[in-house]
Amino acid sequence: MRKDRRRHRSSRALATLLAASILSLAVTSSVPALAQAPRGPRAPAAPAAPSPPVPNAAAAQLKSDGDRFLAEKKFVEALDAYERSNAIEPNPALDYNRGRVLEFLGRYPEALDAIQRFQANASDELRAKVPGLKDLLVELQGKVATVVLKSNVTGARVLVGGKEVGQTPITKPLLFNAGKTTIELLADGYFPFRKEMTLPGNASTDVDATMASRDTFGYLVVKSTVPASLVYLDQRPIGVVPAEAALVPGTHSVRIGHEDYNDASTQVVLAAGERKELTLDPTKGTPLTHRWYFWTVAGVVVVGIATAVTVVALTTERKPPSGDFSPGQVSF
Repeated sequence: MRKDRRRHRSSRALATLLAASILSLAVTSSVPALAQAPRGPRAPAAPAAPSPPVPNAAAAQLKSDGDRFLAEKKFVEALDAYERSNAIEPNPALDYNRGRVLEFLGRYPEALDAIQRFQANASDELRAKVPGLKDLLVELQGKVATVVLKSNVTGARVLVGGKEVGQTPITKPLLFNAGKTTIELLADGYFPFRKEMTLPGNASTDVDATMASRDTFGYLVVKSTVPASLVYLDQRPIGVVPAEAALVPGTHSVRIGHEDYNDASTQVVLAAGERKELTLDPTKGTPLTHRWYFWTVAGVVVVGIATAVTVVALTTERKPPSGDFSPGQVSF
């Protein structure tokens, strides 16, 4: 009996184990069946929203450094930081900041260029943060002069205010700070061209830089210790001192005058290829038009008194002539 019971229990346990094995096989067999089931067309994925650009950390740090330097009035350092930041990541705001720093440094043409680029490239929102932008542009334009330079020589070095800006021919207009400056041209085989001038702001000035060949001309530079003296070469005015001119070889007359002095004159001899500097001063003394008797006599003449009085007064009161110039008033 006991053997029969054990045998029965073993049969039921085996049946239960077989049943569990079949379920497991059914489940596992159903997985591949589901995986192999045909699928329908997949809907296209929605495009991802564009993420805002992440500012370059190095560029942002340099801009912050520039702002700090500007607040400390360290303009050179601020400009360097802004330019390095802009080289990494261009930003219209940097154009404005650079423009203001360049203005503080007195580099007005560069400042104007930077502010104009800000105006062209900045967004409306960014431009709205600068309510005085138009006034700033007008102010800078008044500090910038335009020069159109022409020359008869190719390859001449051009210096403005002592700084070389290029070589001839220069086809584009040049921009400089308005005000007094000196324009020079230098070329082998030619006398230097030099002209002192005042450049008006917000205007264009034409400069005809004609250079004289050393093989054909001599060159004379006339100076004086009396500012604003006018120079005449061969009876023709060539400008106030210092004045320069290329002259054909030979003898030339030079006269210099000033409204508060008496004229002085001399002669110079130039050879081809020779450059000569002459210092000539008007003679000291009260000029005729500043003497009291000149206007007294002039008034007498107007009312009809005899002109002989004028002749006597002029010939008796004037000092005896002593030549065109006194020793020490002319030097080479």
